[in-house]
Amino acid sequence: MQKVKRDLKKRMLMSALAIVMVWGVVFNFTSSPSSYACPSQEIEITYYTDASKTVECGGRIIPCNCGSTYTWGRATAYRTTSWEPCH
Repeated sequence: MQKVKRDLKKRMLMSALAIVMVWGVVFNFTSSPSSYACPSQEIEITYYTDASKTVECGGRIIPCNCGSTYTWGRATAYRTTSWEPCH
């Protein structure tokens, strides 16, 4: 009886450890940084509160040659994108 209890505890511990390891791997893949190619133009994205696109609520500027991205406000599904070639 003791052997059965000991084996059951080992099995439960191994199952818990396996679950933690799987979640760790999933979290690592989903949180790893994304890499992008440098744009050949400056990109400006403007976000709006709704589909009428009258009230801005956020924006993002991705400069030429992989400069620092500037982001403000919040991102929504309602957006416009414009770009200018790099000089």
